[in-house]
Amino acid sequence: MNVFRSGVATFDLQLLHTFVTVVSCESFTAAAKELCQTQSTISQQVRRLETRLGKPLFDRTTRSVVLTAEGFLLLDYARAVLALAQEAYEKINSGRLTGRIKIAASDDLATHRLPSLLGRFRRLHPQVAIEIEVGLTEIMLDGLYAQNFDLVLGKRMLGSTHGEAFGEDNLVWVGDLGERSVVDQGPLPLALFPDGCLYRRAAIKALQDSSLPWEVVCTSPSLAAIHAAVQAGIAISPLAKSLTGDLPIMNTSELPALPIIEFAVFLQANEQVSQPAAIFRDLLCAVSSP
Repeated sequence: MNVFRSGVATFDLQLLHTFVTVVSCESFTAAAKELCQTQSTISQQVRRLETRLGKPLFDRTTRSVVLTAEGFLLLDYARAVLALAQEAYEKINSGRLTGRIKIAASDDLATHRLPSLLGRFRRLHPQVAIEIEVGLTEIMLDGLYAQNFDLVLGKRMLGSTHGEAFGEDNLVWVGDLGERSVVDQGPLPLALFPDGCLYRRAAIKALQDSSLPWEVVCTSPSLAAIHAAVQAGIAISPLAKSLTGDLPIMNTSELPALPIIEFAVFLQANEQVSQPAAIFRDLLCAVSSP
């Protein structure tokens, strides 16, 4: 296939998707696992894309995945092309969706992930009424089982089979305790979400396993309150790395490592999933994919 046809550049969406996945996974091996293909297939697809462009996209003189200048240039375009293709497909096949969808979301996902997703869903399906409730994942799941919600956006531990993952992230410590050693400051002051929060449970377990003393000085279901306590310098907090905003990430070996968590969407049993909820789930997973 020629790169140019009648003066218009053409791209194979599968090859672009493979390229973006390799960059996101930072590994050909990890990308192969993500796409359920062999590593050799992934390598061949990348080489086909490079052949069509006539430019190398990765620096193969290193053992890690390093983009060339042309690779960096293509990356943003590739992501935009894939997003537009997905949106066009959904728009064409969406029809005139009507009804109501009740969404529950954890505060950090509601703050950082939900706004753009809701805007896109609204553009595609303007006749669907939307209700939103913000809370803790475990408590909202009880509401899901009681059929109070159509779906829940929350977190789960890496490897859990409950719900459907749409991304993963490292938990990190955020805050600033000054120049003194962590172990010399007495109990670590913590700002945590209430009981029922995965972040809270993971942080307390890590501290207990490390035998470091700690105390909770701020408990709030509000991400804004957690941020305020950390920014004021009265506490540190465990948060997903991509959702820390402008809070400083603590890089110290004195604090115990925190686990990787997954962002997940939880729905009613298959026979009870409404059409708006299923389409919202599909849109979420599409825009969150590498």
